[in-house]
Amino acid sequence: MAGRIFLRSRRRSEVATLRHDWFAIQKAQMRFRLRTLLILLAVLPPILAPLGLLAWREYDAWRNMRSVRASIVGYLGAALDDDPNLGPGVHVVKTVPGGPAEADGLLAGDVISSINKRPCGDIDHFDAELFKFAPGEKLPLVVRRDGKSMTLAVTLGRRPANPIADPFATPPTFGPPASGITVQPSP
Repeated sequence: MAGRIFLRSRRRSEVATLRHDWFAIQKAQMRFRLRTLLILLAVLPPILAPLGLLAWREYDAWRNMRSVRASIVGYLGAALDDDPNLGPGVHVVKTVPGGPAEADGLLAGDVISSINKRPCGDIDHFDAELFKFAPGEKLPLVVRRDGKSMTLAVTLGRRPANPIADPFATPPTFGPPASGITVQPSP
C-alpha cells in the first residue's frame, strides 16, 4: 500500500510539472507574439505612410498620439504676440471684430498669463493648450488688464472658411519705399 501512495503522489507531481511547463511555454509564446506585434506597430507606419498605403493625416495623428477630433482646433479670433521686451505672458495685439475673443471680453492690450489653469509664458505654451480644445468648448484664460488679474472663459469658434472674412489673413499693403526709389516697368 505504501508503494501505491508513492506512485500516485509521484504521478500527480509529474502531471503538475507538465502543466507548469505547458503554461510556461504558452506564456513565453504570448510574450513573443506581443513583442513582435509592438515592434510591427512601431516600425510599419513610418514605412507605409510615404508609400501612400496610409493617409498622411492618419499617420501624423498616430505619430502625435492625437485623435482625429483634436486635429480640429477651436478659433480664438485674436492676434497674439510673445515679445519678451513687452514682459511675461502672451499679449493680445488685436481681436477680430465680432470674433469669439471679442464676444467674450478679451481686448487688445490684455496679457494672457494662464490658459486652462497652466502658466502661459509664450506662444508655444499657448498653442499647446489651445490645440486641446475644439470649436464650441470654453477656453479658461487668466488675463492681466491694467494691472488687475481677471478670469475669462472664451467660447471658441470655427475658423472662417473664407480667408477674406478673416482680417488677419489679408496680405499687408506696401506704400512707396522709404528711400524714394520707385520701380517702373521698362518700355
